[in-house]
Amino acid sequence: QHIPEASLYDKKEAVAAAVKHANSLGVTSVHDMEFSAELEVYQEMIKQNKLTTRLCVYIPVSEVNLFKRMKLRTPFGNDFLKIGGLKGFVDGSLGSFTALFFHPYEDAPKKSGLLVSDMFPEGIMEERLKEADKAGLQVAIHAIGDRANHIILDIFERVAEENEERDRRWRIEKRLASDFSLVPSFGAAGVRMINPSAGDDRPLDLLFLGGETADLPDQLRTLDVSGTISGRVKISEAITGKPFKRDGRKS
Repeated sequence: QHIPEASLYDKKEAVAAAVKHANSLGVTSVHDMEFSAELEVYQEMIKQNKLTTRLCVYIPVSEVNLFKRMKLRTPFGNDFLKIGGLKGFVDGSLGSFTALFFHPYEDAPKKSGLLVSDMFPEGIMEERLKEADKAGLQVAIHAIGDRANHIILDIFERVAEENEERDRRWRIEKRLASDFSLVPSFGAAGVRMINPSAGDDRPLDLLFLGGETADLPDQLRTLDVSGTISGRVKISEAITGKPFKRDGRKS
């Protein structure tokens, strides 16, 4: 059965409900990583003075040439709606067995994850990140598995070596699942923000990977030592939006 796309009115109603919920929890700023599909909705809400949460929106890394042609820099926008940068993907998710690891999943021994379409044709992610970096654009890359993190860190390092030195502040979405051997590499590669998985994937770590998996407070402390987390950190639970305190406990 075909389900028609929601109308502009319905989308505005949904966003209004979401920002009201965020405001009720004390959340006043949100990063929207679902790309630019709802920019029209957000702009309409600004006109009507109904957008009560500041939004920082990311668009696909495949659109890097659009920024280049228009000579845009990130962040671009106003106090309530900004295009924060470019978002790309290296691997998938734990729940679908597509987060990319060096070793197979414990309950799916024939699977170890995969690279997603942003990584093809081979070398395209590196080329896009070089262009984004030359243009001074903020980049956020989704990488969950240890192998996926190895791959993107290698790309970050090669881009930094080729382009001029600057404060890049690479961003990795999700987290380094169960492999802390790479923590020193984050700081060395210029990664300054990691968004740990704090929602529906967290309980899956032990189920799919086996053994002990460090809890969120341990991750934050370890990353603090590496210099990867700078300044204040506030992480929200993916399901409820309820913020975590700095030590990883729910506020």
